[in-house]
Amino acid sequence: MPPNEAIRIERRVTTKLVLDITCIIHHDLVFTNDNTLIEDTDDWLAHDDAGNLWYMGEFVKNYDDNGDFLDNDGSWKAGVNDALPGYWLPGNPVVGMVYYQEYEVGEAEDQAKILEIDATVTIALGTYTACLVTEDINPFEPEIIELKYYAPGIGFIKEEKFEDGELVEYVELIEIID
Repeated sequence: MPPNEAIRIERRVTTKLVLDITCIIHHDLVFTNDNTLIEDTDDWLAHDDAGNLWYMGEFVKNYDDNGDFLDNDGSWKAGVNDALPGYWLPGNPVVGMVYYQEYEVGEAEDQAKILEIDATVTIALGTYTACLVTEDINPFEPEIIELKYYAPGIGFIKEEKFEDGELVEYVELIEIID
């Protein structure tokens, strides 16, 4: 059962140049159920001809439970401080595949493992088939595991965050606005 606290994510899309590559910016605003902003993030993504979705960096603003600015922890940019891009999602995923999502030594070393490539996932909006499921791992927080679910033609639809084996956060897509 998901925790009782709801989290709302709003996403806006624009573009930015990173390493002379035009990137799509996913601007996410994350709110608690009492409408307090806790994260404001720009993720920079780029597609290649092989179908890979590259993660070129992110700028993060973290806030405490009262909405007061904390820090920019987690921010990184490919090409700065020897940081390298990683996959947001590989174009040809294979069960068991492990890949870096981001890579700046000591700052951003998140990895993902493909758990399923043909999952059926049900959320409030409906049931989706042929979904990709990843297990995301941050080596700086080994007690935390995130399972993320992606539906064909939609992208991210659900996330379950576990800390020391206990479900501590649940996020799911509740609306698609064109």
